[in-house]
This record gives sequence, structure tokens and C-alpha cells, in this order.
Amino acid sequence: MQGSPRRQRPSRTGRGDGKGPDATGRSSAPTTDDPANGNPPCFQRDADNRQGPGAVTAPGMTVASKVSEPYTGYTIEASIPFAVLPDAVDPAHMGFNVLVYDSDTQDLSSQSRLGWSTFQGVRADPYRYGLTTLPGYTPPQREPSEPVFPDTAARSVQSPQTIAQSASDGVAPAAVHRLPANTFTVGVPKRVDGGILVDVRATRKGTAYLYSWTGDTALGSQTVELRSGQHKRVFVPVTEGRASSVLAAFETADGAALARRAPVGR
Repeated sequence: MQGSPRRQRPSRTGRGDGKGPDATGRSSAPTTDDPANGNPPCFQRDADNRQGPGAVTAPGMTVASKVSEPYTGYTIEASIPFAVLPDAVDPAHMGFNVLVYDSDTQDLSSQSRLGWSTFQGVRADPYRYGLTTLPGYTPPQREPSEPVFPDTAARSVQSPQTIAQSASDGVAPAAVHRLPANTFTVGVPKRVDGGILVDVRATRKGTAYLYSWTGDTALGSQTVELRSGQHKRVFVPVTEGRASSVLAAFETADGAALARRAPVGR
């Protein structure tokens, strides 16, 4: 595959019979910004029935890429064993799609894309994929593989980036039920040796997750349990650099939550 955008996103294969992600294999194969190691490609499975690093979730899959010098584009090739797909393919009617996302932003958010099939919602709708045929191929008789769900993903109340967004837009982390504004309050943080001191108070029993924050990066964290009506002074470490604020999320046992951001005082 050849292209001029800077980032390549999932290639996808499926049965082509309209089945959802459980019967669909998806992978990403971008080039990396790692000159010391030759800018090697990396790949992963995404949004199908076994997400995660390619070496773990798609053993035997290989990816090769080459970026032109001077830069005018790149070439990516991938080999995906049928055995790692969630189900046997239909050689007369196999769904397949390739999408290339162009991003020149610092956060790598998509600006435009090219693809074989670019219908709206195509990433989540396998029945919108393009179709390929595999003349002469006879798939083995097999049962669909059982989904494997990762359990290591960060919870929203444990994600500083999510807390920062929630504190800005007023939506509770993970869009759960939002606690009343007076449920959890954060005082003015103060710098001390090795970190920040901040007073917190809760009107309900719950857990507070606090992070020292530069505006882009968390420099340290602290988690505390609070009783109903309890006030507590909390030390939030700063490992290096200078934090500009403290991010805090408060969560009760029923899953409701609230996010706060408090600028460090002078």
C-alpha cells in the first residue's frame, strides 16, 4: 500500500456477511517516529474481539514500511494469517477495508482520510467494507474464537486527561451520573517540597483521585478515601518539573462522579 499522508490506520478483514466486530479482524500499522531504530512500523488489533498489541493478539502477522527520502509518501505491506482472524473467511465474499488517516496536528486527531470504503460509520460497520474474493482458497472448518476483553484499561477517574476535560466541560468522567457540585470541593493548592498540598472535602463517602498537572502531563498522583462530611489535607507528589494545577475526580460507590481542576496558588 502506498500513500502520502503521514499516518496509516486500520486495515480490516471480515466475513462480509454483515456480522459485527466479533467476527472481524482489525489492525493498525503506522510508521513510528523512532529514527534510532529506523522508524519501524508497529501494529495492533483495535475494535474487534481481541484488542491489544499485535505481537500478543495477532501472532504471525508481519508489517513492513518504507518512508521515501526526501519525504513524498510511504509504502506499507502487511501479511495477516487467516488463523488470527476471529472467524473463518468466506472466499467468495470477504469483507476488506483499508483506511489512511492524515493528521498534521500535535494530538494526531484525524483531519482527513482516504480509503477503499469511506462510508460514514464504516469503522464500526463491517457490512460497509469493500469486498474481495479468494479464488482457490478453501477455509478450514472452525468455530469463531471467543472474545478476549482486556482488563488493563484505565478507568476515567484514573485518567488525568479525562479529568481535565470533564472539569472543563462539566460532564462527569465517562459520562456517568454527575454528582451535585457541592459533593466534592477542592481548596487552593500550595507548593511544598516535593509536591503540592491541597484541602479536599466531601459531603458523601467516596474515593478522590488527585493529580499534579502541568496542563499536558501528570507529574504525580494520590488517592484518598473520604467519609461523608470529611475534610482532609492531601499531599500530591510532583516527581519533576512544575505543576500548574491539581486535577481531582471524586467517585461514590454507585459509580457517580465529579471532576475538579484547581490552579496552584502563588
